[in-house]
Amino acid sequence: MVDRSQQNLGVRQPPIDFDAMHQPLPARSRKFVPVFVAAGVLAAVAAFRAAITVVIAFITGNWARVGLSLVVVAIAATGGAAGGLAYMYLTGPLRKIPMVGPYLAGIATAGSCLAVMFLLFASVERGIALTFSKTDNQVALILGTLVLGIVLGHTLFRDA
Repeated sequence: MVDRSQQNLGVRQPPIDFDAMHQPLPARSRKFVPVFVAAGVLAAVAAFRAAITVVIAFITGNWARVGLSLVVVAIAATGGAAGGLAYMYLTGPLRKIPMVGPYLAGIATAGSCLAVMFLLFASVERGIALTFSKTDNQVALILGTLVLGIVLGHTLFRDA
């Protein structure tokens, strides 16, 4: 006598293991979550702006800036990933510094994100003069890094 519970009976097994999807991430994958979260958040913000640009272009018929707005989504995701990597590797050691550690961690995270976005945007958009050799661009990058970094350090990295 054949045990029917062990036979396939023509029922195909799904190609995706849905039970494995609900398992927690392994430890080596879990440490990269900040990279993906930061990239996703910045890409979502840039995608929202790109959607507005597409709607405006659809209304006005001027499609000149739509391509650049879509490139900015990729640049924002790359900058977010750089910020996430800086968060992964730099915030632990920097937070151990007494009193100023959280703020230095925020400055390092924001600075890496802004610098990568600045460099990528400068290489894509040649018509505008985004270079580190201009003093006003250096001041804007440094001030933006300091302000955003101090805010990040105060809100995210401080021990309550």
